[in-house]
Amino acid sequence: MSKRKTSTILDFFQKNNTGRNIWGNEAAAIEASQQQGKAKTSSFQIEEISPEALERFNDPSLKLENVEPPQWSPQSEAGFLEPLKSSSYENEKVSMPEVMLCPVCEINFSALSVEPNEHVNACLDGRTPETFAKNAKTKLSLSSANTQEPDTIVVDPRNTPSLEAGKLAKKSSLVPFYKLMPYSMPFAVDAFSYGAIDGVEAYFLSHFHSDHYGGLSSKWEHGPIYCSEVTGNLLINVLHVDEKYIHKLSLNEPHNVLGVTVYLIDANHCPGSTMFLFETLHENKTKRVLHCGDFRASRSHVTHPALQDKTIHKLYLDTTYLNPKFTFPSQKDVVDACARKALDVKNAANSRLLVVVSTYSIGKEKVAIAIAKALSSKIFVVPRKRLIIQQLGNQELLDLLTDDPSQASVHMVTMGGIQPSSLLEYLEQHNSFERVIGYRVTGWTFQPLEKRADLSSNLDSIISRPPQFVSHDLRAMRGASDKVAAFVAPYSEHSSFYDLTMFCLSMNILSTIPTVNMGSERSREKMQIWLDRWAWRRKKQGLLSLDDIKWVTH
Repeated sequence: MSKRKTSTILDFFQKNNTGRNIWGNEAAAIEASQQQGKAKTSSFQIEEISPEALERFNDPSLKLENVEPPQWSPQSEAGFLEPLKSSSYENEKVSMPEVMLCPVCEINFSALSVEPNEHVNACLDGRTPETFAKNAKTKLSLSSANTQEPDTIVVDPRNTPSLEAGKLAKKSSLVPFYKLMPYSMPFAVDAFSYGAIDGVEAYFLSHFHSDHYGGLSSKWEHGPIYCSEVTGNLLINVLHVDEKYIHKLSLNEPHNVLGVTVYLIDANHCPGSTMFLFETLHENKTKRVLHCGDFRASRSHVTHPALQDKTIHKLYLDTTYLNPKFTFPSQKDVVDACARKALDVKNAANSRLLVVVSTYSIGKEKVAIAIAKALSSKIFVVPRKRLIIQQLGNQELLDLLTDDPSQASVHMVTMGGIQPSSLLEYLEQHNSFERVIGYRVTGWTFQPLEKRADLSSNLDSIISRPPQFVSHDLRAMRGASDKVAAFVAPYSEHSSFYDLTMFCLSMNILSTIPTVNMGSERSREKMQIWLDRWAWRRKKQGLLSLDDIKWVTH
């Protein structure tokens, strides 16, 4: 069993006059957490796979000729068998590889000149590694990266049989097949950096993050854009897209778009983010297509009236974290832990405390709101951020905002990375405060106390182990002092591997198309292993019932 390393920092807020460790990692709490982790791990009996099969999983040098790799592993007490994708795991390690790769672009972190966390956040927010490397210390840019758009774009006919291939453009580029909707629907989702796409009559935008709206600007003229009200307001007021192209659709209601019924469902990602459910007639049969955009899967999605007990013929799935090493805790657990930690530090420090929370252009506001409410404080943001927040329709957040940084104990910033050195500089700029703590808000670095799931884990064991998180699990980064400390908060607005497993086992899905990490054959094969296992589980054991399972993400 792997254990979380506890901080060894002795100088940061070590003790107050009562002798209590005021940043919260009390020895008793740590010991209780570890004992709880041991108890959880020991209570699960992972079914064994044959030594030969595990050898093939674990030994990357093993090459067998003229011998078929193992096709099955035991699954559950009922004795069902799960298929495993044979083409990819001969060279696959079960354990987390020593070489760390970015979960989005798969670049080797050892080749970067910036911190891995900063690079991953840049990828998630749509900034390329090249751009980020040049601008690592700058704030997030909201301007469109591409204002020079080609006249028309060629669609690959092999990947999109329902659309005709157009003529070659002067500046041509193939549109990824997973951005074009099937069953002869003339729709494209999050495909704005390709200019006018031949055969597409309606463009859909899932949310206002630059890797999805890239290509949109005041010069857009290629067709109508369908999105949520919040996203539409941001397009008009921030990117200055001509309002005549924006069609703002309400959530949870059917809309007729070119003869296709369209539902917008809250994606639980960032403000205004939505999933799109398309219902259309194809060869006299109703077909349903669910495009998730970016989403944090939750119980409310599975039980949504438009999705519950419905057959999804094609699911376009956000696979950012479709890897068992990315099993981070629920948003609620992390938000509560951050608020509890900040309050404990404030009560014990006996001095004026500043809390800095890193955010994207939009997103992760839940953390700042919870901390502000716990501290009975206002939230300071810069004017540019306030302009964006004003488009979100979040009155609770608007009521908490102030333009005076000295009157707010919580500052919401778009810093490239939260670390002790940058926080100390920030504290010097806001010297009405005496101490500062910062939250680096990201989920991908989280390492659970329990044994991490891997290719040898059966699905029952994965389902039964939702990750847990409390305030004393927050880890202080190196470099803390008596004035400053930074914590890594494993909060994510993308689905964790656990969330994806629960979602895909609870929905009647006939075909799943990944939309992230599609750039390499190795990545596609690794994802296909789990897509196949989920499909086989649904076929043999039916849909997963959530009645007796704790699955919390909000």
